[in-house]
Amino acid sequence: MSELSNLLADTVERLFDGAMTREVLQAAETGNFQADLWRAVEAAGLPLALADEAAGGAGATWADALPILLGAGRHAVPLPLAEAVAAGALLSQAGAAPPSGAITLASGILVVDAAGKVSGALAEVPWGVTSDHVVAATADGGLALVAVDAAVRTGRHRNIGRDARDTLVFAGACPEALVPAGNCDGGASVMRAGAMVRAAQLAGGIGKALDMAVLYAGERVQFSRPIGRFQAVQQQLAELAVQAAQAGMAVRVAASALDAGGDAGFAVASAKIVCSDAAGLALRVAHEVHGAIGFTDEHMLHYVTRRITAWRGEFGSAAYWAARLGRDAARRGGDALWPDLVARQTLA
Repeated sequence: MSELSNLLADTVERLFDGAMTREVLQAAETGNFQADLWRAVEAAGLPLALADEAAGGAGATWADALPILLGAGRHAVPLPLAEAVAAGALLSQAGAAPPSGAITLASGILVVDAAGKVSGALAEVPWGVTSDHVVAATADGGLALVAVDAAVRTGRHRNIGRDARDTLVFAGACPEALVPAGNCDGGASVMRAGAMVRAAQLAGGIGKALDMAVLYAGERVQFSRPIGRFQAVQQQLAELAVQAAQAGMAVRVAASALDAGGDAGFAVASAKIVCSDAAGLALRVAHEVHGAIGFTDEHMLHYVTRRITAWRGEFGSAAYWAARLGRDAARRGGDALWPDLVARQTLA
């Protein structure tokens, strides 16, 4: 890890370790945006970590910023932190300065008219109503930064993690910035950045679920000994530990591919697939080890696992990204399959 990465890791743990209590998460899940926590996160410079220093960011690489994303997943942070990191990176890479305030990222498409105004409905926007700005792809292959206040209609929704996933409808809104298609690849870049941050959050959440399961297996006594001494439980925990390590490595490879430039789509898609699959095992093993207590409102486990469940499907499910990889391989033809795999393995 670089010096900046270590600094960010320390900052994330200092901010969230102990602060993400059941009471804080419950308050967030009932619709109370954690404004004080967001101000602390913003004061630490985490949302714009990937933005250029000239734009007020830290100028970090994706590899440097991984502790932010892993920590956001590990602590089930109920803020648009991962989305802001991705949005700041997209804007900065396209030559647009990210604004201050809470920025979120939408997977929908906006249409730009001849006057440069944007229209369209963005569904399932993370913390859409409580954010200040939203970044979305445009139909012509560019990006638009729009103030949430410019939405003419909003709808409040929550995902299975009980985090806000709102609908924002724009009709002839004046964007704060428009990035032309020549400076980015629009929807593809949004989905890629969104998949990257969700994969990292999944990896962080999986690690947390593993740690909680191991701890509980050492504490819970059944038949006069901790359940962690039973071979069947040990085998499940070992399998999850392997999957958690694979998930962590997958996001590190994807971050390195993004930092290297060029086509990082294969690495990011692979990371989202690996992390989504590992999340399924984490959900099963963690709750099997904990038994019924893990589902109770008093226990912290389900605050992590419910979000893991939601993140698996956001910005492309494992099936979505597997289909993308399959179509890309089919388009390039069978003769290119092995050389492509070897080349990508070498880069990894």
